[in-house]
This record gives sequence, structure tokens and C-alpha cells, in this order.
Amino acid sequence: MVKGQNDGMDPTIKRRLQREILHAPGSAGVLSALIGEPGVAHDAALRAALSRLPLIDRELETIATGAPLACSVYGAAFGLRAMRGDELTRRVAQNGIYERHLSAFFRQRLKPGDVFFDVGANVGYHSMLAARTVGPGGRVVAFEPHPAMRRLLTLNAVENQLANVTIDARALGLSSGSARIEVDLYDSGASAVALDGAAAAGSVGIEVVTIDQACMDHGVAPAYVKIDAEGLEADILMGGRRLFSERSPKIVMEYCPANNVRAKTRFATALARLQEVGYHACFFRGHDVAAFEPIPMTMLIELGEHWLAVGHIGFVDVLLIKHAFAKKGAPHW
Repeated sequence: MVKGQNDGMDPTIKRRLQREILHAPGSAGVLSALIGEPGVAHDAALRAALSRLPLIDRELETIATGAPLACSVYGAAFGLRAMRGDELTRRVAQNGIYERHLSAFFRQRLKPGDVFFDVGANVGYHSMLAARTVGPGGRVVAFEPHPAMRRLLTLNAVENQLANVTIDARALGLSSGSARIEVDLYDSGASAVALDGAAAAGSVGIEVVTIDQACMDHGVAPAYVKIDAEGLEADILMGGRRLFSERSPKIVMEYCPANNVRAKTRFATALARLQEVGYHACFFRGHDVAAFEPIPMTMLIELGEHWLAVGHIGFVDVLLIKHAFAKKGAPHW
């Protein structure tokens, strides 16, 4: 509950939740839990209302954890509702933390008041962590076009009382327009925006904007951008010409060659453009957030080609930073 409101919900969070479910299929009659004077809508009623919303022909209770998972991440605590059987769910249930090296990195590097863009936010693990870290004076913009994931993301922001989280239903890409997302309800990481117009049956129509446009729409420029977009990374980078040349945010990106094989040419072009404006690439080295391994941009492409040639299906997290390395493994911040 919000301090000072013993029986209600923060009006800002309430309004955001209203916008989120206003046009959701099957939401008729559900909004009664949200409409009225502040203090009328109770947390339990809100959760019950959300649980009745259909999520791609399934209900929330059939695909999501029954109770929030307890996350304890280097001093930051929050609850997380996630997909049953998902890799993220298994890791958090076992250890209370997910992607330890990235968690430690964001916890150490994000500062109070920072703006954080979470591109491909999923159910919001990194968004919740970032929101706790940047504090009420900072802001997190979480982009998640997957309908079911976005509803869980919204619920996580509400239950953690994080009014500094803004949820954007659009995908980021090369240009503004529309696309379709291939939805996998049982492996959230397998859902992806269809490239080159090749959408599978059962896909869902979504809106796409560039990250430059998103910055203008939200009136902010991020200090850090996390990208996990299942093959759309190249388009996202190429859609940020102004942001990356003028504002120089630090970029943490998941690079999976298997996902990027169709976008190989665009990916090489995107990295070349970042290099032209001064970006350098490096790998995280183990779980030590102070240690990085610099790598030439071109080697990312070569690494992907090698992995594909030997049949290796994997990914690597890459830090793209617009500062030269004073010495190996020590970027200037």
C-alpha cells in the first residue's frame, strides 16, 4: 500500500493501470474495480480484475506463478510475477536473482535520478531492479509488445508500488509503422517481432516506433539502454541515430547469432554506425562487473558466423560504450 493511503492505490499507478487494460479484450465489466474516487480500488480487487482478463486465449492464472517470487538483488528487494516454467522463473525461484552479472552491473552503475530504457522488458525483472535503483527521482521506460508479458509487467509495477515505471506497449525498430509479434505463451523468450513481414499463424499486430521517436514521446533520453529483442537488435540500434550520436547512452545488448542471421547485414551496418560515432564494444567477464573484455565491433559478426558454422546456439551479453578504454578491461565511465 502507498504510505498515507491505507485502503487504496496511488492515483498515478491507478491511472496507468486503467490505460493498460482499457482496450484489452474481455475487459468489459472489469474496469469497475478501477473507476471511482481514489481509495475505492483495493489491491486485492485489482489483482482479481486482472486475473479475469484473457491473455491470448489463456487466463493469467494458467500461465503465471500464483504468487510473486521474492527477488533479493544486491540490496534491492521486490516481488515478481512470472511465467510458470520459464527460465527466468526457475532462476529467480532458486536464487532470488536472474542474470547475476547484469543485475550487479545495473545495481552498481545506475544512479539515483537516471533514466533507464528496458527494451524487451518481459515481465519486468530488470525494470523493477532499475526502478528500485534510480529511485523516485529517476525513471524507467519498459517496452514490451507481448500482450501477456505486458500485463504481468504492469501487475509487477503495481504490486511493487513503483510509480517511476512507464510501460510502453510498442516495439522498437528501424522505422515507425506496424508489425506482428509471434507469441509463445510458454517460453516468453521465444516470442519475437516478425522480421521482413514473415509472421507466423497466431501472431498479434503491434505498433513499432524508433527509439529516437520514443525518446521524444516520453520526453526523456536514457542514460542506459538494455536491449533483449530476439533478433530485432540491429533495427533498434539503427533507429537511434540521434540518440546514440548526441546523447551517448550506455547499451547492454543480448547478441544471439541465431536470432540475427536474417538481419546480418543490418547488424553489421548498425555496429559500423555506432563505431563511427565513438562506441566501443566489450564482453562482461564472469560476474565481476568491474572487469570487461574489449572486442572489435567486426569480431561480433565473425563470432556469430563461427557459432552458426559449428551449430552453437547461444548468446552473449555485450556492453556498447562511447568511451575509450584506458587499458584492457577498464572502461572510462
